[in-house]
Amino acid sequence: MASFVEYIKEELSFSQVRPFMKYFNKERYDKFFGGKYRIYIPFTEKQNDKEIVSETQELIDYYLTTLGYKLIDYKKGLARSNKSNRILKIGRILSKRYLLLKKFNSDATRQGAKLEDMLVVISRHPYDIAGMSTNRGWTSCMSLETGMYASDLYDDIKHGTLVAYLIKADDKNINKPISRIAIKPFYGKGKNVVLVPTKKQYGTNVDGFYDIVLEWCNEFNKSSKPGDYKIHSSLYNDSPYSEVELDKSYNIKERRRE
Repeated sequence: MASFVEYIKEELSFSQVRPFMKYFNKERYDKFFGGKYRIYIPFTEKQNDKEIVSETQELIDYYLTTLGYKLIDYKKGLARSNKSNRILKIGRILSKRYLLLKKFNSDATRQGAKLEDMLVVISRHPYDIAGMSTNRGWTSCMSLETGMYASDLYDDIKHGTLVAYLIKADDKNINKPISRIAIKPFYGKGKNVVLVPTKKQYGTNVDGFYDIVLEWCNEFNKSSKPGDYKIHSSLYNDSPYSEVELDKSYNIKERRRE
């Protein structure tokens, strides 16, 4: 099995990740993961040359419009001035907007990947979970730098939250993920647990990503008994339900919060 240190890349420093390590249970999910930390699943939904438009592209397009520019070629990073008709580099226009420029430079969809070139990664690795919204092409309340619920990531790792990323096939170290989905554990009687993906996608909302993650979770859930399951009270929950039912066909039925 590869060591933790092999996975630590420049996106997060080792000092940022180290505090989370002691909360990680290496034995949890180990059998289902085959002793590995990550599982790679081919993105099987072929959509030929369909272009992926990311949230970052939509945001930059809107921002350029407010400044009097028209987006010409996002992948090449070009925009045209409505006033002078000059074509300028988007990076130059965003030079004083550091955070937006950072998102633009790290947007994996600018690399021209097609959906058939994608992989879905399911990870139990503390580095991938702790960094699910830090120095990515998106941010959320779980960002280690600015997120108001970042401290809840300790409980996520302690209680078995997983994370799914959509990546380019040649980005197996998840340096520039396209999208991510959190997978939360729900507990039943005894040692029974089911895994439920949140419906919220951060990054680029790509059709088919959630379905692959859900299918993987359904396979895992076949090892548990049908019945009622509840999310751990310590886990941050942005879903509209805190309880689910695993029916006799091993399908998850959500129960709305009252």
